[in-house]
Amino acid sequence: MTAAPRRSLPDLARWVTATLSVCACAALVATAWGARRTSHALAPALERGLAESFLAEMPVEFGGPPTARGMQSVLSRHRDAGLRAVALVDESGAVLTAVGSLDPTPVSRPTRSGAAALRHVGARVRYLPPMLGPPRPPDDDPGAPPFGDGPRPPRLLLEFEPLMVRAAIAESDRTLALSVVLSALLLVAAAWFWRRSVRGEHLDQHTIHQDRLAELGKMTAVIAHEIRNPLAAMKGHAQLLAESLDEGSATRTQADRIVNASTRLERLVRDLLDFVREGPIVRRPCDPAALIREVADELAIGVQVTGAAGVPPLLLDARRLRLALSNLLQNAAQAGAQTVAVGVVYEAGMLSLEVSDDGGGLDPDDIEAVFEPFVTRRTRGVGLGLAVVRRVAQIHGGSVSASNRPGGGALFTMLLQAPPA
Repeated sequence: MTAAPRRSLPDLARWVTATLSVCACAALVATAWGARRTSHALAPALERGLAESFLAEMPVEFGGPPTARGMQSVLSRHRDAGLRAVALVDESGAVLTAVGSLDPTPVSRPTRSGAAALRHVGARVRYLPPMLGPPRPPDDDPGAPPFGDGPRPPRLLLEFEPLMVRAAIAESDRTLALSVVLSALLLVAAAWFWRRSVRGEHLDQHTIHQDRLAELGKMTAVIAHEIRNPLAAMKGHAQLLAESLDEGSATRTQADRIVNASTRLERLVRDLLDFVREGPIVRRPCDPAALIREVADELAIGVQVTGAAGVPPLLLDARRLRLALSNLLQNAAQAGAQTVAVGVVYEAGMLSLEVSDDGGGLDPDDIEAVFEPFVTRRTRGVGLGLAVVRRVAQIHGGSVSASNRPGGGALFTMLLQAPPA
């Protein structure tokens, strides 16, 4: 059982920041939503309490209903608090006396129980408090009991706008909206931080990788230059020695081995120098299809070129592109391909070269690393061919990718910036 991969410190910091941001946003919105629900739920009780506070200052004279002057006095004192009208209504709901601007909506008939009633009328709240006193006996029956079912005394009616309640509800709505906006901004900031952090980490890794390749290139160039001249001399003397010996003799066989080994080392040195070679790109008019066929003829590899019709001459560094194509075609041949095809597509200033074969394909575990220098599974070569291909693509302002074809074999795609000539 393999252990789970350990997260890097920047990766862990990103996850912690994202988790805290999401939790903070959720808590902020949940708190604001709870406050809004509470304010809406308490609105009826707050309205009733506001009505009771108005009613508490209503003067009652000798146990009977208040006078119009007393009602006007209370209305004047509490107009800023939202009180708009005070009235007296009988048991049928008819208005007996009213001060202020009473809403034209008909008054509901009071209940026989005399209980308080709270009702919304338009933008106002209409409040019928409990009875002012016990039911009176009918005038034509003075002997009736005072607590019977006879006519009831008039009841007060208050109409007010619950300004403070609405202000509290509006404030809770604004708080919720502000919480949602702030949470969205916080999540956007967290996403921006995540993306910036990932990009910065990749940039740092790319910079380190480029610095490492630069140092490796300098070292390789020095070593290759130091080896090339002695190697050429050794190969020349070995060839002269082989020519002076009898064909088929043991000594001639050993001399031929020296020549072959020198040739392989010479090819290795050339690959190293191609990989580390610097210098500006030199673009000249070039026919991509013609260049592909020239490289294939030099390597004696049969290649099918498709899609080249209508592609105009393009400004390319033919020398470097020739080197990249040579490496790609040789790579296909060494993979045991019987058929090699190169698709040419040109669109919007970008040249796409798709080199496909029917060979053994790529190991899925190696697809991401095939363009790294010195990565190879072959017994011959040092794994610089595809690294050179990537360098050529980057010099042309493009990229290269590798994949396996659905029907078998490998597919390499080079994208190059190639303005028309």
